[in-house]
Amino acid sequence: MSRDFKQIFKDYQKKYHLCHWLDKNEQVASNEGEVFWQYCGLTDDFKEELVNAVIETFFKDKEYLYLCISPSKTDLINKELVAGRIAEQLHKKDIGITDESFDKMIHFTSYGVYKKGINQGFDKVRKRSDNQSLQVSFFTNVIEEKTKLIPSYLNEYLRLIEKDLYKNYGGTMESLWIDIELVEKQEPYPFRFQKRVNSPSSYTDPYTYNVGHFSIKPDFNLLDKLQSKSLICLYLIDLLCESINELSNRKKALGDFDFSTFQSDFIEACEKVKSILK
Repeated sequence: MSRDFKQIFKDYQKKYHLCHWLDKNEQVASNEGEVFWQYCGLTDDFKEELVNAVIETFFKDKEYLYLCISPSKTDLINKELVAGRIAEQLHKKDIGITDESFDKMIHFTSYGVYKKGINQGFDKVRKRSDNQSLQVSFFTNVIEEKTKLIPSYLNEYLRLIEKDLYKNYGGTMESLWIDIELVEKQEPYPFRFQKRVNSPSSYTDPYTYNVGHFSIKPDFNLLDKLQSKSLICLYLIDLLCESINELSNRKKALGDFDFSTFQSDFIEACEKVKSILK
């Protein structure tokens, strides 16, 4: 069967970024610092017997493995030959090896160390658990020259509101993202509900599930007239309070989400922050 090895190399790179890397106890690492890197050496110091043993144990039921060096240097070879090929090339480039289903990987770096990982797969759709709190997040990263300083004095107050809203409101939504558009020519977008987003929710999960997302845009004529940091923050927080009406007619997407309680908590959290600013 003909194989497109350039595509296989691309698939390896994609799976690499979704891989669960293992710690020293052969368990999935919960953060980058726990990932276990083992020394294997380079050139004359390359520990071929060690690498052979690791490959044999890790891929014990496989006869052939993909050796992924570059788009033009990717191949399917007998497992017994892999360590020798790595020894020849590792001082030049990083090298990955994986089984044909991409379920397991070993990634070798040109520094002479390697790590092992497994691909467990990720759900395309996930139901929100009944006891899960809503994660509200505000974003102010779309800016222009005249608004570039606003995030530096607004974000600390937004974090306080986020913290107060970390509660269980039921329904389908796990995360609510609200963007504050600080570019005058940028148009806001209405509420949308996405079942899976390519945004890591943790080190071990590259996706965020059940996300509500919309943006708001200030009146720039009014914003330009506000002369103090506190007045700008007060105005934008008031705008946020008004914006949550976006959720009031989203019953189909949000299920039994308790909008009334959420709205009350949202307003209370905003008022608490405004009392600090006044």
